[in-house]
Amino acid sequence: MPGSGSPALGRLVLPFSRNRRHRVRFGSTDGKERLKVAGRFASAYCRMNTRGMYMKLGIMVNEGPYTHEASDTAYLFAKAALEKGHQIHRIFFYHDGVNNSTRLTEPPADDRNIVARWSRLAAEYKIDLVVCVAAALRRGIRDENLAEGFRISGLGQLIESGIQADRLVVFGD
Repeated sequence: MPGSGSPALGRLVLPFSRNRRHRVRFGSTDGKERLKVAGRFASAYCRMNTRGMYMKLGIMVNEGPYTHEASDTAYLFAKAALEKGHQIHRIFFYHDGVNNSTRLTEPPADDRNIVARWSRLAAEYKIDLVVCVAAALRRGIRDENLAEGFRISGLGQLIESGIQADRLVVFGD
């Protein structure tokens, strides 16, 4: 199923739960319906934690902006979780997901600008958008061509996010 053109899958890694993974299909629907589905996903997996507080989330995006739905779904999930009062510790872009960070992307006027969406979300909610340095350099992405709100750093930032967050949600294969 993954890698066969299937709808975007959200994979949730639960700390201290024997590394169980939960997958949810979002399917190909219009934007409003996908936002509702992402909101339901955020509600289902981001219930208040054991301390009775809202969840602190880490998000990892592994797919590029226009080749897979994972980036769109991650954005909608992050937005829905923030609107429900949860906190996002960091969003880490890895593998082809680093292509979400380049300001050289110029989509047609009638298409969504995913890079600008991430930048606006980071500015509005003060979210740390981190791009893996090794994956970025392999794809020709440097500090000079990063979009606003993104920064380049190493895998240690992903490890820290996994430790600090109550949940680490992975989008993409």
